[in-house]
Amino acid sequence: MTRVQIQKRQIKYDQSHDILHVYFHPEILSEDDERFPGIVIRKSLNDEQVTGLTIIDFSQYDQETLNKLLPDYKFPDILH
Repeated sequence: MTRVQIQKRQIKYDQSHDILHVYFHPEILSEDDERFPGIVIRKSLNDEQVTGLTIIDFSQYDQETLNKLLPDYKFPDILH
């Protein structure tokens, strides 16, 4: 399985609210799917393409947990 490497330029971290936003295609109209509590996957309304991710209480997740919950994505090591 090929994992999507998330680039630093695709990330916005809101430290005051501890929310990580990942933008793959911010220009595409999307809907939210809260797959797990606090983890929102944004998908295109047209074709279900993943357009972004939002992780609430991001500092509560370690790399191993992120890998288990979101196995299709590889987060940069510098996030924690």
